Amino acid sequence: MATINLAGDNTSQYHHFVPQFLLRNFAHDFEPKDCTESEAPGESRKKKKKQKNRPSLDSGKLKRYPGDKVVNNVNLLQTPYVIDESPVKRILGLTDMYRDKNGATKKEQHEVEEMFSKMENQAQRVFRKITKALEDGDKVVCLPRSERDLIRKFLFLLKFRGSMFHERFYHEAVEDYWANDKVMFRQYMRDHGFTRPIQVWLESLKTIMTLEMDPEREWMEKIKQQMYSHDANWLIMHVQEMYMAICTPSNPDDEFILTDNSYNVFEGPNHFAQDIQTGEVHGVADANFHEFAPVSPRLMIVLRHFLLPVPEEDRYPEIREFRETMRYTSVDDTFGVGTKSSLEDLPIRKARNSYSKIVNGQVIRVEGEHGCFTKDDKFYFSLFPVGRYHVNKLNKILLENSSHCSRIVFGSQASFLRTLEYYMTAPKGITGCDADAIVVQLRRLDKLMKEMSSKRQSQWFQFPSPPMLSGEKHEAKFTAYHQYMKSGAEHDSSFLAIYKAFARGAGTWLKDWEQASRMQQLRIKIDSWSYQYGVDEVIRNRNRNLLLQMYMLLPPARFWLYMKRVRIMLLSPENIFITVQPLVELLNNPNFREGPEDTFSKVQTIVRRDRLNHLIYSTVKNDINMKQNPELDRWCYATSRMEALESYLITWNFALKLPGSIKDCGIYEIEKLAASMESLILSTNTHKRPEFDDPRFSEDNKVELLTRVMVRRKFKKTMSARLDEGLAESLKAVLFTYTYPTPPTMDD
Repeated sequence: MATINLAGDNTSQYHHFVPQFLLRNFAHDFEPKDCTESEAPGESRKKKKKQKNRPSLDSGKLKRYPGDKVVNNVNLLQTPYVIDESPVKRILGLTDMYRDKNGATKKEQHEVEEMFSKMENQAQRVFRKITKALEDGDKVVCLPRSERDLIRKFLFLLKFRGSMFHERFYHEAVEDYWANDKVMFRQYMRDHGFTRPIQVWLESLKTIMTLEMDPEREWMEKIKQQMYSHDANWLIMHVQEMYMAICTPSNPDDEFILTDNSYNVFEGPNHFAQDIQTGEVHGVADANFHEFAPVSPRLMIVLRHFLLPVPEEDRYPEIREFRETMRYTSVDDTFGVGTKSSLEDLPIRKARNSYSKIVNGQVIRVEGEHGCFTKDDKFYFSLFPVGRYHVNKLNKILLENSSHCSRIVFGSQASFLRTLEYYMTAPKGITGCDADAIVVQLRRLDKLMKEMSSKRQSQWFQFPSPPMLSGEKHEAKFTAYHQYMKSGAEHDSSFLAIYKAFARGAGTWLKDWEQASRMQQLRIKIDSWSYQYGVDEVIRNRNRNLLLQMYMLLPPARFWLYMKRVRIMLLSPENIFITVQPLVELLNNPNFREGPEDTFSKVQTIVRRDRLNHLIYSTVKNDINMKQNPELDRWCYATSRMEALESYLITWNFALKLPGSIKDCGIYEIEKLAASMESLILSTNTHKRPEFDDPRFSEDNKVELLTRVMVRRKFKKTMSARLDEGLAESLKAVLFTYTYPTPPTMDD
């Protein structure tokens, strides 16, 4: 059971973050020290009888009686830290975890925990299967799909009702909800008639516990409709995007530890940043590679994310490519290429199952098995032996996240001291939201380690988090991103809709996003490398052009994404501040999300494929130019030689060199019209008239600009058969303002 003392409407309850049936795996019978000391003959029996009903106290003031189930632990509530033996029934929990102070009835207060207790009893039988397999020396434990799904759901519930989520939800007023999804969460509360965050939490817990996880996985869509969508997606990620493995120490002297928040801990990279205005530190990005569920000192369940390699699946190129693309988008694009998990070498693998087998290192379907999952499927979980190195690393991750815990539970002091020494002596840099609390804990753990007779030297250093412009803006970006992605699918003008139009159904969003990022990185690396080694500017410029020509051969959707990154790189110097993940950051920036080049997605069917990327390039580059110099009049008449030279260089590059001739725009009707207008201009010597006597331009330049002027006048009429009036007007504005800049005339 997870609760004690249920009697009475106003009686407090103690709820465990870690169920008692798991705590008992770490427990032993309490025996007061003075019962084990040598005594005179005949006195021992009298003394033990006298002690039978006399409580003994740990330093945390928890009563213990001889024979009570107790666990060894470091009491983090005491200063200095001490080693305790504490009763299972009153450790790693919280009094009145679910109590709603605003007059809720006893039934409402206890309903969730009663439901959890029933589920706990079911899960306990499955966990007993696992512990018994270890006791019997079995190397594999078989679970039917129903038991596998029960364990996965139960593990998420341990996470969702854990200390982190309790801190997030346990508020009486909606204004007190502080998480970075507060705007969306408060809207959800309003939409569904909730008045207090705790109500949402309790309702979500009940929804998860009553969820039927069908083999066809229809439950994933149902759960999104039944509870707060962000937490529903968290459940789906936890169950579907991570696989379960079971570890046991190969050395009989090694053991796993347990903390209040074990089920809330993940392993993976983090980014923190400090608000330069308030000084507050915020977590701005993270990647979840592994999660953990200690079962006993000799067993730990590890959940591994599918982003990490699975050799038997990665023999299929399409699976390997999808995994690598997802990893780049989710991890490398934020934390840097080559970012690895600290547990990447942990020797675990996916469970085998009844419907597939491994042949020549490749997973294949068992002959006679149909292609769908069924309730009769079986899963075979190996008990993976892990050496002391990995036992210490797993324990270290739990210790790193224990600064706000009440206890660290362990089996034997000898094993715990080895783990503590490993953690304390490993070099570590401390930063982030909890840096100060972690340093305080490290000092106290160092003192405890010395008291346990260790002579090892602890190592750590604290460093500040990088700056960011505004924590408030950081939260607003997440909110805007999620709202934009939610609404984007409903509007043809959304960023993703434009991407799909460019891709024409052939693109893969994640792959194109990854490649656009890599294109930008390659461009930067080549340029910075050549600058660093003093390469002549002429050669550097040639290299840029060669790279650009290669990029222009790529699919338009990918090139479009790349050019949007180029615009951000040149227009947003504030990106030197660490903010959030690139996808969130970029989609929050209007210079990325929207641009005149988007118009080509609607007219690409009338543009030659070999010219579409050129139109995108010229449009984006000139848009950047205009935004960098918004006050500059590129068409004004020069009044001096110096002014004429300066104006010529600006206007020539902007209007002529970059775009080239409108006769090569790739739109058949416009190319034909431009050729006709150019012939007319040349035959009548229009470009030689006195009113066009501008020293900035050669005769060829004048012919090109006059051709654009005349094409612009006839544009809508020429395109009327191919485009509706509104789209023709939009394309005209983009073509003659950005793509092929054209001087204004009196009739514009």
